[in-house]
Amino acid sequence: MIAVSTGKFVEILTDYVFCLQSVMQDCFEHLKSVSH
Repeated sequence: MIAVSTGKFVEILTDYVFCLQSVMQDCFEHLKSVSH
């Protein structure tokens, strides 16, 4: 049961990190377009 919970946690964490990277990438592109 612990193994399943850990796997699910890693899965959620991976999705969160991927989403965060996407958001940061969008913000970075936006800032570049605004500053130039």
